[in-house]
Amino acid sequence: MRIKLYPVVFLVLVISLLSAGCVQIPGTSPTSATPSASVSPTISVTAPVETPLETVRTPSRYIVLIDDYSFYKVTDTTLKELEYKNFTLNINTGDTVEWRNEADYNDILTLISDQNLWTPGELKARLMNNKGFNYTFTNPGAYTFRLKEEPRVLPQTIIVKP
Repeated sequence: MRIKLYPVVFLVLVISLLSAGCVQIPGTSPTSATPSASVSPTISVTAPVETPLETVRTPSRYIVLIDDYSFYKVTDTTLKELEYKNFTLNINTGDTVEWRNEADYNDILTLISDQNLWTPGELKARLMNNKGFNYTFTNPGAYTFRLKEEPRVLPQTIIVKP
């Protein structure tokens, strides 16, 4: 009868490995089993920083209706009427404003910029009836506009945000 040695050898190895921790090394004193602090490596994981995507704003276009009495109404290009108090319009840099003469007769109105955005008396700033003049604001600031032919009309202020 042939004995298979593999299981016997395996059993001897397991017993010898288990008993190896129970043997005292000569020249040392027995120690009680005290837990020791173990240092484990710290793994630092840096989360990727998300940078916000810059949204590109499409410049807006506004239409200011003018008559002999005031800068009376502001709409956007969808003809939606905007809030317009004290003749002040708030826009962003890059937006365009068109002033349109809506006077009753064939009155010509000349738009004047107090900040000299265009030359006074410039033909394009002379608004024929039902005609317009536009200007694109490229710098932030507060700008004031008047009608040359109607000095009693309150001026319009446009505040351009960056």
